[in-house]
Amino acid sequence: MMVHTDRLEQEIQSGTSYLDCFKGTDLRRTEISCIAMGLQPICGLSLASNSVYFFEQAGFTAGQSFDLGLGNTALGFSGVLISWFLGNWFGRRSVFLTGLIVMTLLLLIIGFTSLAPSNNLAATQVQGALLVLWTFTFALSVGPLSYTSLVRPRLHVSVAKRLHSHVIFTMCSTLQLALLHRKANLSSN
Repeated sequence: MMVHTDRLEQEIQSGTSYLDCFKGTDLRRTEISCIAMGLQPICGLSLASNSVYFFEQAGFTAGQSFDLGLGNTALGFSGVLISWFLGNWFGRRSVFLTGLIVMTLLLLIIGFTSLAPSNNLAATQVQGALLVLWTFTFALSVGPLSYTSLVRPRLHVSVAKRLHSHVIFTMCSTLQLALLHRKANLSSN
């Protein structure tokens, strides 16, 4: 069966180019795949990738930041395991969109919480807890589901969506570092 599937895929891919990703039904497949992968960095992944640094900037000690970072990673791992079942139970598209809405709300609350005075311990703890919750929500929804494409992927489409994601992630990471760094005078504190 695997040999048959491989031959079938080779027949489909033979004579195709990257320009074919932007023609006919493959155009829609390319659009959906690129948007799904591009939403990963846009929805705050670069912030969660540097969560320990965020925790330190928010006012946690280095030890507390490290501990929160470990907890963040553990919750992310468990969220991915749970997402395997959520996509089948509720549908990948529903879980993906619900996750985006919840993560947007969490990031807005984190942002508004930063308006509190920098010596407010409760606000700092709320920011930390919400970022950990954000990571769990990301791992339940957008994180793994953007890899299990919402459409049947083709090789060239998969390459295009990864390239698209990396370009957006580079831009978001650059902006995020400027926002978090205190000397940039754009940080929340």
